[in-house]
Amino acid sequence: MQRDPKKRITDVGIGIHQGEVKAILLVNHDAPLVIESRGLNPDQAELLLEGCVDGLRGSEQLPRRILTTFLSDPAAIAALEVPLDISPADRELFKRGAIGGLGLAADGYWLDVAEPAQGRTLH
Repeated sequence: MQRDPKKRITDVGIGIHQGEVKAILLVNHDAPLVIESRGLNPDQAELLLEGCVDGLRGSEQLPRRILTTFLSDPAAIAALEVPLDISPADRELFKRGAIGGLGLAADGYWLDVAEPAQGRTLH
């Protein structure tokens, strides 16, 4: 897949955006891409962010048309499993993040982050 340099994600973390804790991706070390959510605490925002990063990483070698087809299939989305030993609510939050990451990948975003630091706060 051809990578658009304008959609390179260079850092990830959580931060406060409009008074709420959010998962945030930085595009080219500068432009924040805020993941839409409401009422999350820092741990939940971190879990959402981990899911998003997992979705982006898991889609690196997939063609855009496959991602788009998968994301438009409600049965495929419902069948997406999260192999983590966490509560059902946390599992759903991670899954929501992973689906978001797949959607970002389908839109051409890609990760250029070696290993995201857990608990990183972006200002």
